[in-house]
Amino acid sequence: MCLSPDSGTVAQHAVETIKAALERNHAVFVFLYEDGVGFARCDRDIPQGETDSVLDFQHLLSHSNLAVVACVTAAERRGVRDAQTDPRIRLAGLGEWTEQLSQADRVVQFR
Repeated sequence: MCLSPDSGTVAQHAVETIKAALERNHAVFVFLYEDGVGFARCDRDIPQGETDSVLDFQHLLSHSNLAVVACVTAAERRGVRDAQTDPRIRLAGLGEWTEQLSQADRVVQFR
């Protein structure tokens, strides 16, 4: 996912798509890239009453069929440090994304 968690309904749609795939027992690999690394942050402060797609996404992280990697370079460029990321999300490089692409039978990209 390249889209920011603050991109409104598009971000929420991405999270709902991932959830639907998991509910159907699909293995899901999510690579957070560009502004999408914001989904890795566990220190967001959202005003009460607002929907937070990051919180909704993080509820999915305990699912056994979900693996999430955030691009370390994109995270560093956006000031997202390891200490700010959810411990269930690994920081890695684009090589991880390339490897997963070669093994996937379907790819969905959110921008």
